[in-house]
Amino acid sequence: MITNFKELILGNKGAVEAFQTLGNGASIRVIMCDGCDILVSKASGKINVNRFNPSSDRPDLTVSIPYETVQSVFSAGTSNARDFIVNSASILTDKDNIEKISVSAHTGIMKLTMLGYLKAIPIGGSGLIKILSRYGINSITDIKRKLAKLTNR
Repeated sequence: MITNFKELILGNKGAVEAFQTLGNGASIRVIMCDGCDILVSKASGKINVNRFNPSSDRPDLTVSIPYETVQSVFSAGTSNARDFIVNSASILTDKDNIEKISVSAHTGIMKLTMLGYLKAIPIGGSGLIKILSRYGINSITDIKRKLAKLTNR
């Protein structure tokens, strides 16, 4: 399973470009409903996809998501970060998917900002802003408020 997941991520040019915008030390835990537990991280400018190690890994975010949704996000074959971010947001917020996905933040807005997570907003541009606005996210204050609800769950 980890090999398939790694190939999905690294085989999508837009996903790689989007992950490259994150700072070294950024990490996202992905728990798929079939029991697969993965850590996607960036270190020394390189994207790493490994099994999650609960004794040593400290992710910034944890996403619980069905494998089928992960496949939809990464198999789209996007060619740049903007298209990947907008396409991902569209798939993740689809009415059939949104109820099946859980996100938890394990760090505050300052660290997330310093690691580059918020760069997704200007990269995603107006397409991402339109998707976020459907969920009441229209400003940095709204983002901070939403993140506070997700932190340390």
